[in-house]
Amino acid sequence: NNCSLKVGVLPTPAVADHTAAAPGDQVAFNVGFVGPFPPGCAVPTVVYNPANFTWVSSDPVNAPISNAAATAGVATCVGATTVPVTISISPAGTTATATLTCK
Repeated sequence: NNCSLKVGVLPTPAVADHTAAAPGDQVAFNVGFVGPFPPGCAVPTVVYNPANFTWVSSDPVNAPISNAAATAGVATCVGATTVPVTISISPAGTTATATLTCK
């Protein structure tokens, strides 16, 4: 039984309101296993420490994301976006992404 699992950025898609007070204007992204999961394979609940990854926002002006240890993976909507922002991580050469829309 092949139970190879994919690591991904969660939640996706995500939405936050840039006019809301914190934390309503923020999304805390995590890194965990994403489906689909092969039949017969256990679904792991492991969530990795966000501080172990380098976080990148495709729109650092409207949706910057933190790499500080205490707030790693927290994106803050400071302006509205016309297209979803890509939130990505780069751990050890692999890349996983999620999307964030700032209303």
